Amino acid sequence: MFRKLVCWMMIGIFPASAVAADTSAAMLHARGTAWLNGNAVPQSSAIFPGDLVQTQTNSVVNIDASGSNVIVLSDSLIKFEDNSVSVEHGSVSVATSRGMSTRVGDVLIMPASSSWTEFDVTDVDGRVQIMARKGNVSISSNGETITLLQGQQTIRDESDG
Repeated sequence: MFRKLVCWMMIGIFPASAVAADTSAAMLHARGTAWLNGNAVPQSSAIFPGDLVQTQTNSVVNIDASGSNVIVLSDSLIKFEDNSVSVEHGSVSVATSRGMSTRVGDVLIMPASSSWTEFDVTDVDGRVQIMARKGNVSISSNGETITLLQGQQTIRDESDG
């Protein structure tokens, strides 16, 4: 009887755990004052696609996702997505081996290859500054794609690329 009960419990639990393992959740670690979906963040919290993260002056948020790390600098507002972040304003620093991209308005920034890539993106008053720190990045906007080589930086307008 006990064996049957355990078997039925495993049949019910195993499919649920397989689905849960496929989520795009990440861990958020805050230093200073930060908000997650409008609520104050304790020092750490789970974060899911669609969540909004906002930092205040003198605060920083670190998002640890599978194969990627995003640092949200002070005075920033971002939206965490499946394998990307959308910057509403402020700055992020992305380090990824999983192709995590960043979107600012019509501008999409992503690693040019599948190797480890590090890049910084800053959006202030509609101007997007992009710097490829390690590896090359592709920048797409208005149907056009350019490659920014490691160590280079560029400025784009978020509305027209």
